[in-house]
Amino acid sequence: MGKLTFEDARQYKLEKLEDALQEIASWTDAYPLEQFPEPDFAKVGEALAANGLRLGDVTASNMRHVVTRISEIAKEALKSEGI
Repeated sequence: MGKLTFEDARQYKLEKLEDALQEIASWTDAYPLEQFPEPDFAKVGEALAANGLRLGDVTASNMRHVVTRISEIAKEALKSEGI
């Protein structure tokens, strides 16, 4: 990318941020309740406990995965390379 005017750089940055937000927002459509209904967490906890696992550990692992990817998307969008 060549030298940008202030307004061009601002517009470029805005587009990067909007793209990142759109990518994050699209995740809400990836797991519709019609296809992935909420489980009975008491039963899930019992099944996991019967195998030496804890629901909290599984939940924390899943959340770490999600927030790590969201963080990567946000950090990439916040970079100012080429501006």
